[in-house]
Amino acid sequence: MSRSRPGRLGWWVVLLIVAGTAAPAWAQQPDPNRKYGIGSEARQGMLFLLFLADVQPYSGVGFETVYNHPLAKLARGASRSPMVDFRTLRQTAEDNATLVSVVGQFGYSRVNGANITTIMGGPRVTRPVSPKASVFGQATAGLVSSYGSSDFGLQPGGGVIVDTGKWIVSAQLELLVTFFEGGSDTSTRISAGVAIPFGQR
Repeated sequence: MSRSRPGRLGWWVVLLIVAGTAAPAWAQQPDPNRKYGIGSEARQGMLFLLFLADVQPYSGVGFETVYNHPLAKLARGASRSPMVDFRTLRQTAEDNATLVSVVGQFGYSRVNGANITTIMGGPRVTRPVSPKASVFGQATAGLVSSYGSSDFGLQPGGGVIVDTGKWIVSAQLELLVTFFEGGSDTSTRISAGVAIPFGQR
């Protein structure tokens, strides 16, 4: 008794079944219950551990920690104007919603033979651009300690957050403006590193 071979239609059906069951990970929908991801940033705080580099006009390296705490999301619905929902943020925050948060930032770097310490805080606005990536802008202000003095500083900037599956990585570009008696000084900072989610989703 001989087995009959499947025709062309049968082969196409077999190929479709194999392709459907072995679809690549990037083609599958993200798991909404995943604990660590871009969406989880709206439900819990995140601690960013970053490597810091001062590039202009001075050069140096150091580290930076940024704690990002969610405040509210900007929900776009039937209303023409965005609505801020503080009460139900942790239960209803959507992965595609714009997130408003507050950041606390501590940085330390060794620049041109001097130690520069920054303690900053301020608002951040994060907007997802894909299931795995978000862009953000922030403006922080606080204390800049360097060359034996402590002065007021502003540090606006922005960056991107990417969920690689195993890690949540962040890269950002900022301008540190230090105001001292008689003038001000502006330097460019680039930092990158990983994030650790805090709290319950």
